[in-house]
Amino acid sequence: MAGRALAFSDPRVVKSIKTHFIPVAADDWYQRRRTDQTGLFFRYIVDQIRPQPDPKASLQGLYIFTATGQLLGHRNSAKHVNLTQRVIEKALSRWNALGPSQTQPNSIAIPDLPTSLPNHPYAPEPPANATILRVISRALDHDLNGHLIAWQHDNPARGTHPAYDHVWLLPQEINSMVKLADSQKSFEIPVSVANRLARFHLVDNTRGEPRHWKADELESVTLIAERQLNNARKVRLELRGRFSMRAPESDIGYIGAWQGALEIDRSSSKVTQFNLFALGEHWGEGRWTPGARPGRTALGIAIRLADGNGMGDKVPPQAFRSPKRYFNTQE
Repeated sequence: MAGRALAFSDPRVVKSIKTHFIPVAADDWYQRRRTDQTGLFFRYIVDQIRPQPDPKASLQGLYIFTATGQLLGHRNSAKHVNLTQRVIEKALSRWNALGPSQTQPNSIAIPDLPTSLPNHPYAPEPPANATILRVISRALDHDLNGHLIAWQHDNPARGTHPAYDHVWLLPQEINSMVKLADSQKSFEIPVSVANRLARFHLVDNTRGEPRHWKADELESVTLIAERQLNNARKVRLELRGRFSMRAPESDIGYIGAWQGALEIDRSSSKVTQFNLFALGEHWGEGRWTPGARPGRTALGIAIRLADGNGMGDKVPPQAFRSPKRYFNTQE
């Protein structure tokens, strides 16, 4: 993912895409399993390269195509800037050769697609009234004065860029915290919330798709809420705790502390503030996250409230491919 971030942040690539194309980003894991019109359209494009009936086989890559699905360019990996730009230039040349019957505005009528069914398994949407949080992960280092700074490397693909994800919290989980704050000055955040954050979001995804923690790999996860304000309008909580996750057979671990604040509006039962920062020592690498720094190194993860209005905020958590496991963190 870091390599793709380099390619799609290059000024030449950005200019080409903004000038000549309509960019679309989608998760291949979902798209190749869809059987609705969107999934069939994606399959039609892919089949022009390599017909592949197995929905488990990865179809990730860069695809450049017309509104009718004619493939103009493709590359499995977009990690290299020059190669990515070359694919874009060749696709643009093929587009220009098609002629005005296909390239002029309104030359092709595209019918509206039927809207996806609510909670379509391969087009997931946030649950009704869910709280959406943004997650930003960053590999850290210490400067000469011992202060934490963003880790730098001569090869940016090694994980020097931040990585992103989302958290979904259910309304009943927020309501349960309000009830706890009404009766207790200090209490543990519901285990479903604390474990979800730890299992699926305290991970090193700075170099690719991370390995999530199994339930029995949570050695110790505590997240305590201390009531700071509780009146007729709002509940404000201070959050603090520690975490320790370890997968001995894979030699992967993350140990540290987290702290933050949570504020809930009583009248709407909506979260109006959520800031949680985790800092600790991480080690090891997963199947899709090679190139880890040797030994135990600093990893920082910030979790903040999203406004939920942008299209990007609708992107499901990476671990939501298994909704039952995501919400029932004991499985």
